[in-house]
Amino acid sequence: MELELEIVYLSNNAKPLVDSELLSNYFTITKDVNELNRIHESTAISFIYAIISDITEFETLSLYLNMTGIQARIIVTDKELLGIESLSKYEKCTYTKWLKHIIRDTSGNPEPIPEVVSVEPLNQTVVQTPSEPVFFDDNTILVSDNNINTNEAEPIDNVTSQSVHYEEDPLHIRKRNIQKKLFANQQWSNHKIIGLWSPTGKTGVTLTTINLALSFAEQRIYTTVLEALNPLPDLKTHISRYSAAPNNWVSYASCIQEEYEPKKASWIYQNVVFLPSTQDDLQYTWNPPLIEAYMTTSKIADVTFVDFPSGRLAEYSLDALNYVDELWILFDDNYPALLKWKNYLSGLSQDYQVQLYGIMGRTYEFSQPAKISQEIGIPLLTTIPALDREIMNHYYEKEPLWTNNSVREALLPSYQTLFQHVFPEHPPMEKVDKESAKLNPVISFLKQLRFRPQ
Repeated sequence: MELELEIVYLSNNAKPLVDSELLSNYFTITKDVNELNRIHESTAISFIYAIISDITEFETLSLYLNMTGIQARIIVTDKELLGIESLSKYEKCTYTKWLKHIIRDTSGNPEPIPEVVSVEPLNQTVVQTPSEPVFFDDNTILVSDNNINTNEAEPIDNVTSQSVHYEEDPLHIRKRNIQKKLFANQQWSNHKIIGLWSPTGKTGVTLTTINLALSFAEQRIYTTVLEALNPLPDLKTHISRYSAAPNNWVSYASCIQEEYEPKKASWIYQNVVFLPSTQDDLQYTWNPPLIEAYMTTSKIADVTFVDFPSGRLAEYSLDALNYVDELWILFDDNYPALLKWKNYLSGLSQDYQVQLYGIMGRTYEFSQPAKISQEIGIPLLTTIPALDREIMNHYYEKEPLWTNNSVREALLPSYQTLFQHVFPEHPPMEKVDKESAKLNPVISFLKQLRFRPQ
């Protein structure tokens, strides 16, 4: 009994939910107590990581642990198990959070988790723990050295993470089929995926996303607007006021998840491909490969604006950040509320390797965007003037805010700055009059294409 071994005890009911092949690279896996006892008789066991999906199969193991005194840590695949009283004497966390912290190679360097692994959405980056992994309860967000402090973040009430299960079926065939049918055949260079998000809410993220997309499309930029998975989706509500939904329209998420004809998700308005979400989209089973397909299938366009739900990001939204090039943070003069999110923002930047930029909306003469930007540690891209009256009146209109000439004049300097930031080598944003912008979307877009059809 010279060696000390770390064991994974994998209960029968947890097997389909766990990537046992991956874990076998790092641990000896046992599947019943008798096998565990044989290992214990020949080798000193230092720890057991018991992976369970319900409490029933853990009862026998618990008796064995009490008799032998072997230390165990409980890894649950269902978050609800964390509150079970019989597990209170053990250290415990979810399978996903455990994977983020314990997977490492023999040299002590972090080992990237393959895309096809998990019960819940995973970050692509695994945090290294040089000695013994750190365990927390499931209410703690586990990140790198600079932890996101959940006490300083204001969670949005209606956003909750959901457990997902990995599916064996490959996605690349469906993903390629959607690309061919839903998007154009030509791919322009330097595609960017830009997320727009607000920690505090009520800053006009969706309206800003729509207006930006319309302004970019006028400049002959192939533009897509993707609504991130959202328990309270809003994009469809806005677009429906401007344009009737196509016949037999289905959400983009439905095309990713089911065998719908991809063209049914096509909702083109003023040369922009809009991909709204619906409340039903969160009823699907989501995992990292599916999130990747959801986030990257539109990369055939020049730029994709992703409208993220405001507030603390759910697990599926955090996983989506792995595919975002930049995250634009919209904020206003609510300075005290924004300061509570400083650590959270820092954690997002570090843990998801996404560049954060600030945009101050609803700017008045007394606003101090530079000071706020400096305090929260985010470079300021631009400011947007306050247009409260115009926005309130717009809710009664059936045309986008961007088509209002006075609004267009007010927003143009800010949007020109953002346009040059995204496409620094492109000619400056041209001023396009309202009537030209209202041409038939298909005809107008074809006229604007800068390449010959294949």
